[in-house]
Amino acid sequence: SDLEEQEQKNSGRVVHALDMFEELQKEVTSNPDRYGSALPEIEKQIGNIQSEFSQFVTLNSSGDPVEAAEILDTAENHIVALKQIVERVPEIVTALQSKLPDQLDDLESGYRKLLESGYHFTETDIESRFQQLHASLKNNMANVSALELDNAIYENEQIQEEIDALYHIFTREIESQKVVKKLVKQLPGYLNHAKENNKNLAAEVERLGKTFVLNEAFGQQLKELEAELSSQENVVEDALKDSSETQKAYSIVEEELEAIEARLKEIEDEQINLSNSLSKIEKDDANARQKVN
Repeated sequence: SDLEEQEQKNSGRVVHALDMFEELQKEVTSNPDRYGSALPEIEKQIGNIQSEFSQFVTLNSSGDPVEAAEILDTAENHIVALKQIVERVPEIVTALQSKLPDQLDDLESGYRKLLESGYHFTETDIESRFQQLHASLKNNMANVSALELDNAIYENEQIQEEIDALYHIFTREIESQKVVKKLVKQLPGYLNHAKENNKNLAAEVERLGKTFVLNEAFGQQLKELEAELSSQENVVEDALKDSSETQKAYSIVEEELEAIEARLKEIEDEQINLSNSLSKIEKDDANARQKVN
């Protein structure tokens, strides 16, 4: 009869379903730690599938093979769905329970060391961002426990992005510190060179002023350059001081010193032009005298 045929069909199908189910159970029980806070919910779903099999056996043997087949369909779908979950969970748990917390610990201890070494940061919210990351890690456990895996992956990615952003801030300051160290060595020499040039030009203006009527702009330009150089000297001296006194982030000091370095190159060009203009005064005068004679 049809019913007997259905019953036999069911008996053949259930063997395959049970094999799949046993394999799934074996995978979970062989290494339960891999599933972290997802384990209770996975075990609960395994229990539900088990009771679906019991229901199937009861119905199939009591002569309701059609309904039994429907229960078997349901059980098979649940096994496939749980198998996918079981495959995805370990990677998420590894990230959430070891990879991300380890990165965060490294980051925090690195930050403490930087503070002890006299680093400062333009960002004022670093501590609260650390607190937020700890909270996010803790909160994401709930997604894993509820097997909300897409949400858990998304949250892990957000946490990773924030860790990377903080890491970027710290490496930026470390890189800036190296540049500052180099500029602090070089700039005093550049400044002395510029001041020396200025002194020589001032002496030249004074010498020529005894013979020629000079444009007042020459003296004015030298005065302005002198004032600028002495304010630059103050910035460089500040940078030479211990940064814990100035309370400035190296990235800010780097910007200031790089601006001075660029400006000193411009000043040198201005001084060369000024020197050329001054020597032209004597040359022009000599040429004019030659023409007269």
